[in-house]
Amino acid sequence: MILSSGMEVGINTSRLVTMQMILSARKYPSLEDRAAFLRRIDEQFATVDGVEAASTMTNVPLGGGTGRQIEIDGRANKPGERSQTVTMLSTGSRYFDTIGIRPVQGRVLNDTDQEPGHPSVVVNQRLVAMYFKGENAIGRQIRLVDDSPAAATSPWLTIVGVVPNVRQRNNNNEGQPDAVAYIPHVLNTTMARAAMVIARANTANTAQATQSLREAMRLIDPDLALFNPRTVDEILARNRFFLKLFSVMFGTFAVIALVLAAVGLYAVTAYSVTQYTRDIGVRMVLGAQSGQVIWLFLRRAFVQLAIGLTIGLAGAIGVGQLLQGLLVQTSGRDPVTLAAITMLVIVVALVACLWPARYATRLDPLVALRHE
Repeated sequence: MILSSGMEVGINTSRLVTMQMILSARKYPSLEDRAAFLRRIDEQFATVDGVEAASTMTNVPLGGGTGRQIEIDGRANKPGERSQTVTMLSTGSRYFDTIGIRPVQGRVLNDTDQEPGHPSVVVNQRLVAMYFKGENAIGRQIRLVDDSPAAATSPWLTIVGVVPNVRQRNNNNEGQPDAVAYIPHVLNTTMARAAMVIARANTANTAQATQSLREAMRLIDPDLALFNPRTVDEILARNRFFLKLFSVMFGTFAVIALVLAAVGLYAVTAYSVTQYTRDIGVRMVLGAQSGQVIWLFLRRAFVQLAIGLTIGLAGAIGVGQLLQGLLVQTSGRDPVTLAAITMLVIVVALVACLWPARYATRLDPLVALRHE
């Protein structure tokens, strides 16, 4: 499995290569024409030398997708309730074989689904967990609605299979993959003239596989070129770059801020305790034990800590919510992070109290009394 900034993509990306293509509007004017051409590609690329499997799709893993509102047959939205959004992409019949995942229920899309009159859809486990928890999703009907004013009426689609989760979007803040619906190209009424080819090479030499695919494309359509060859690992690395950059920046700033806060807390607390050196001397002359004096300052520190941590944690949670869009697989209320910082603040405050107070109790009382 490949990880992207702590997020599991869900597939083995080794030896996966992608290329893009632009379909001619003159040759392929209608959706049916484009879908039929993509079906020919799937059929021809199955026998290309140096390629283990190949297919077509509209978006690569972690390459996004089209947002659609989902409607479920037999479930009506409450008045004023808005349908939730899922990620939709269209694929060829050999897409799941190419990326190397098998259905956990039902089947994947096949050649028959790529023909008109077969409204089938494959969904991932996340979508099932969100909308069909405790139910059998196979055979259920859903509709993927485009809420734009010019959108055509969406057909009802029958769920024929459930597949493992493969991330399409990398901005999910709760650590969960997005709900994804895979449809045949012929049902993708909003599909542009652009499409992508994805293939798994037999060897690590993906350049050879790329050349073989280009030669095979010339046999199908000499006027259409495959361009921008990239491995999926390269695409994921590019996606990870900005997340890593922000992670390093925010991590560095956070460490600097934490160190400055700890140093400042220690200095202020220790200085406030040293101001009571004469008071400590008086107490020691009157017979107070060192443990009693130290406990006096610890009690004061606990009160200050309780007030400061209450305000600080509330502020941290509030700021964390503002930065939620930049956080990946964590949240502004991550208990481990908040607990670790709280413990550090408590330890620093206690050391700042104990060290000068213990030092003052060991001074000669007369020296303590003369302390300025």
